[in-house]
Amino acid sequence: MGDDTRDVVVVSDTSVLIDLERGRLLEAAFRLPFAFAVPDLLYERELKPNDGGRLLELGLRVSELDGDGVAAALTYRDRVPALSLPDCFALALATQSHWTLLTGDAALRRLAQQLKVDCHGLLWLLDEMQSAEAATAQALHSGLLAISMHPRCRLPKGEVRERLSALAAQAGQRAGRLAVRGGCQRRRTNAGTAASARLFRRQRCQPMSHTKLLARITARADVFGGKPIVRDMRISVELILSLLAQGATQEELLEDYPRLEPDDIRACVAYAHAVVSGTLLPVP
Repeated sequence: MGDDTRDVVVVSDTSVLIDLERGRLLEAAFRLPFAFAVPDLLYERELKPNDGGRLLELGLRVSELDGDGVAAALTYRDRVPALSLPDCFALALATQSHWTLLTGDAALRRLAQQLKVDCHGLLWLLDEMQSAEAATAQALHSGLLAISMHPRCRLPKGEVRERLSALAAQAGQRAGRLAVRGGCQRRRTNAGTAASARLFRRQRCQPMSHTKLLARITARADVFGGKPIVRDMRISVELILSLLAQGATQEELLEDYPRLEPDDIRACVAYAHAVVSGTLLPVP
């Protein structure tokens, strides 16, 4: 971890991570070009007992404050008693290391702004995912909708509505472009279902290609906890299959993930088929 030069975002509380998990966007967040960190206090108290190991496998850092940092955190607590101790530790980490702070707490954000700490919320993170193509507009729309519908959602309703509307329009425009692009192909009633069906048919028609396709599916202990991934990239087989199941076409996946190749998508389908048919054991 010492040679990791990426920018760091400090997460102040578990609610942000819970929201990402609720929207099925946690894995996508860890594909962003920066690292996520939490104070050791937050990890030990709240994350470690609740699937903390998975977060570490995804790439979460656990950072410790030095004496000066702890003193600063206690000062913040005295200054704003409503803040939790993990909140104050996260702010101290961000201040001391010049990192970005990610929080959904209004009081913490106000204090961070007073201290001139770069501070953002969950909506900013979703915007970053879209900008970095870590998730499709369709996945972001579905995720944000699921997050916003939870009774404990604290996101500003007006901004949520605006983003949902924009994401829906973008997903629709992409679908429209793909429909025009595929106009010369044979007609189909459901693009996503038909694309997946064609992929399965190709696998059945070309059984000898399975070995080469499956060679594209790899696993690394330091990436997504050893889950199957595509060619050692931070793109999991689970993600590709999920997007196909949601109706994404092969063309859309290739557009949204430029490093993917058509055979990578076929490899994911081949892997799923091999696991279901019992000819291949799933990666634990």
